[in-house]
Amino acid sequence: MPIASINPANNRLLRTFDPLTEEETRRKISLAAEAFRTHATIPLEHRALWMRKLAAILESETAELAATITLEMGKPIHAAQQEVLKCATACRYYADNAARILAPESIPTGDRVSYVRYDPLGVVLAVMPWNFPFWQVFRFLAPALMSGNTALLKHASNVPQCALTIESLVRRAGFPRGVFQTLMIEARHVEHVLFGPLRRRHGGRLGLHHPAQLEEARERLIVRLELEDPAENVRIEQMPLLARCHPRAHLARGLHQSLGREDSDRLAVGGGHSGQVPAGGGG
Repeated sequence: MPIASINPANNRLLRTFDPLTEEETRRKISLAAEAFRTHATIPLEHRALWMRKLAAILESETAELAATITLEMGKPIHAAQQEVLKCATACRYYADNAARILAPESIPTGDRVSYVRYDPLGVVLAVMPWNFPFWQVFRFLAPALMSGNTALLKHASNVPQCALTIESLVRRAGFPRGVFQTLMIEARHVEHVLFGPLRRRHGGRLGLHHPAQLEEARERLIVRLELEDPAENVRIEQMPLLARCHPRAHLARGLHQSLGREDSDRLAVGGGHSGQVPAGGGG
């Protein structure tokens, strides 16, 4: 079924998009994994240049971007403009502060040298709601990309134009191909994104070939799950797909050990990995 962009003010159909096929989805996952190998090695100051360019584009095109938000999900135009500018602020914050936040920390212990180091972990899948179609994405995107991860976005199905616009903005800012991609898929296909490639011998996500590599991938997999109501209590047993991610899957709130130390809702698979914690904060 096509993914429709509809103006909620008059219920007029704006555009339709064909969902990705299974093969197209697999190629995007493979591209994200390939891009990660390079992106994780790019100097932080270089990533910061791209992030500042992204902020500049958001600021210079605020009116046009806000119009897209208003047209697609009905937000008042002034509020939409403020949302875009808030995204630019987040981009500049992480561009300016990522080096400090990610700096290794010495820990006094009885050992000769003890420290905490924050490393990028891989591809992050973000499943986002529609109510703040730019901000919900950028508060995850900015710290995730600055910390060396690559990202896949499954946005709410009623804001496909916002999702594709954000992907275009990231590319225009200079981030390499595959670092940030939108997955134009239906919600029921998220399970395939999580598990399909990992079950194939030539797994598209990480090029996995051995059972031990599969288990390691499950240990390292992190999914960003946004809740429309941050106060809502979500129990894993109510979400069978998420419960199957890993036997130690848990919903973590405020477990910010890396970029983004504000409150947020995220699903961590494997138990509190550092180095890939997205930014929090409400709309």
